[in-house]
Amino acid sequence: MSPLLKPQLRGHLRRDTLKHAVIMGGIVVAAFLSYKYLHLEPKKRACEEHEKNYDAVKHAQELKRYGLLQSTKPKKKDE
Repeated sequence: MSPLLKPQLRGHLRRDTLKHAVIMGGIVVAAFLSYKYLHLEPKKRACEEHEKNYDAVKHAQELKRYGLLQSTKPKKKDE
């Protein structure tokens, strides 16, 4: 029968703290990358697509027609 080894108590807190810090760093990097590529990039592409197709003059005319602008009166249907 072999004798039982004594537990390694020296440096245990430091070793575990370092291990958990490395794991936490990996989780933070993974969370950042997933947020960037799953949320921010699609949102950025959608905004770019919207800006390509957006017509400010047409939008202003629609706002005027529905009476949503305070500076102008709404247009009547026959105009």
